[in-house]
Amino acid sequence: MASGSLPDGSEILLFSMAFFGVATWWANNFTERRHWTIICALGGIISASCLLFVVFGST
Repeated sequence: MASGSLPDGSEILLFSMAFFGVATWWANNFTERRHWTIICALGGIISASCLLFVVFGST
């Protein structure tokens, strides 16, 4: 991995983090269903954890 570049597949994880962030905000503010907020937040947490593993775990 060159300095300043991300490993392969990290773009998908970055997109999923952004998607789940917006989905969590939307579910929290515009729906009455609490479980959708929790599901979207967990998706974002899993995406962030996977991104950390991909970036710092691949040396």
